[in-house]
Amino acid sequence: DPVVLSGPTTDAPTPPTRLATDVISIFSDAYANINVTNFNPDWQQRGSVDANYDPTGNGANKVLAYTYFNYQGTEFNTQDASEMDYFHLDVWTDTPGAVLRVSPINDSANGGTGVPELLVNVPLVNAGWSSVDIPKSSFSGMTWDKLHQLRFSGETGTTPSNIYLDNIYFWNAPPGPTLAVSDPPPLSATDVISIYSDTYTSSDVNFNPGWGQTGFITASYDPTASGTNNVLAFMDF
Repeated sequence: DPVVLSGPTTDAPTPPTRLATDVISIFSDAYANINVTNFNPDWQQRGSVDANYDPTGNGANKVLAYTYFNYQGTEFNTQDASEMDYFHLDVWTDTPGAVLRVSPINDSANGGTGVPELLVNVPLVNAGWSSVDIPKSSFSGMTWDKLHQLRFSGETGTTPSNIYLDNIYFWNAPPGPTLAVSDPPPLSATDVISIYSDTYTSSDVNFNPGWGQTGFITASYDPTASGTNNVLAFMDF
């Protein structure tokens, strides 16, 4: 049997304000949620689900508690998320060695196209909230045109584990630039200290230090899709 571990005592980070048309929310107190038909379908998984776990006890923000978790599913009314760019979730665990992987599931039996599902690793920190945005491109081959389920798996790490989830949603990024930036003039390497550029050799840079900021960074946003000139995109900045 697993060691009994404590749950979070603080709320997950509050998501940014977005237009309703840019979000399909599965579980969140920040957005209007779609109709979820089952947070605990009978997929022969272990453990239990509490969709009303209250980290702070003030009743303002509930999270989804998976205790004794090895894998779990969520079922909801079919959604066309093909225009969404990212899948977001906040996750908390203090189970040593815990692993979380996630996949949306496309309803291929009823017209959904592309790869039906693909599990992707979710970065975790111990005893703290991880706020994670996974690009649609990470789910290689998926179209998200007829989503009807989510799969969460911890089977490659410590099982069973205790996992707490909040702010589970798909979202669409505002449009970025579509034109390439003009190339800088050719200069000798001794005359340049480059922080970020496709023209010059850049230094070793941490573009996302842990300064308590919101959002995340894509260091390879490609405005023209040519593969020749990337830009630095600060999302939810």
